[in-house]
Amino acid sequence: MSQAKTGLEHAALPFKPEPLQSMRARMGAALKPIYDVEKLTPGRTPTKKRAHVFDFPQGVRIGLSRDRCGVKVLIHLSASVSSETVKGMMFVAGNERDTWKLANDLVRALTKDLLGFYLPEKRVVTEAGVLHWFFEEGDFNRERLRQ
Repeated sequence: MSQAKTGLEHAALPFKPEPLQSMRARMGAALKPIYDVEKLTPGRTPTKKRAHVFDFPQGVRIGLSRDRCGVKVLIHLSASVSSETVKGMMFVAGNERDTWKLANDLVRALTKDLLGFYLPEKRVVTEAGVLHWFFEEGDFNRERLRQ
């Protein structure tokens, strides 16, 4: 998070916040195609397509896709937080570790509104500050139905 730009500022698509109801209506379409991760190149990932991108007014972008990893198909959710949002969190938190926690909590709250369940605390974080979660399809669907 100490970098000047976060993953969101490196995104190919312009940031376009939309109402939660609109994002929920698009979610099914985002999960229809299956992308083979072995065939993807950096410039041709699902998050380069608007159908897989969900922008929240709070400065958070969620990417949602189904990815084939070997023999498994996983639901892949990624989250980027704008540098402006991160700066505000850093001001409130006072340190990088607590800023990460605030960013994680914000993403989990927003995705709860979108998906209907809280993401687990465990996630992967890239150097650019992009958060990633992976679910087996059955686990993902069970969580959504439980709520």
